This record gives sequence, C-alpha cells and structure tokens, in this order.
Amino acid sequence: MPRYKLPDTIQIGPAHYEISYEDPKGYLALLNLMGEVSHTQRVIHIDNTNPDEVVFETLVHEIMHIVMYVYDLDNEEPNVHKIAMGIAQFLQQLEVE
Repeated sequence: MPRYKLPDTIQIGPAHYEISYEDPKGYLALLNLMGEVSHTQRVIHIDNTNPDEVVFETLVHEIMHIVMYVYDLDNEEPNVHKIAMGIAQFLQQLEVE
C-alpha cells in the first residue's frame, strides 16, 4: 500500500475539523474504537497504533460520518462503513504518495 500524508485538518462544507492521531487511551480504549468524530468539538480522534492501512481506512470512515452529518444524509453506521470502504479502496488504487 502506498504511503499517504495524512492531514491534520479537513474542511467538509463549511465545517473545519482537527484530526488527532493518538494512542487510544480513555474514550477510544474504553469503547474499543479505532476512531470517532465529535461534531461539537469538531475533532476526529484516530487510533494511531493500528497499521497504516487501517489508520487510513478509519480516517476515511470518520470523514464519511462528517459528510453525512454536514449534508444531512443517513448517518447510520452500516451505510457509512460500506461507502467509506469503497472510497478508501478507490483512493488506495490511485497510489498517491
């Protein structure tokens, strides 16, 4: 898999979000999550102890939650997961470095 320069911030529509890549302590560890997004704090938390490919897929997944939230779409987990995995697979095929 190609290496990606993962962003520290993103903008989806009018919303700006900070991205925090961290060792899962507290909330992430307690709920056994690889990532989560807080719309009130506008921050994405990503478990950076996973392999690079999983970190990338998790980031795409959390960004999809933001897209669904900002554009008032069905933000149900099964839908977000399926769309995010398809987009992550496509982006990986681009072999962006």
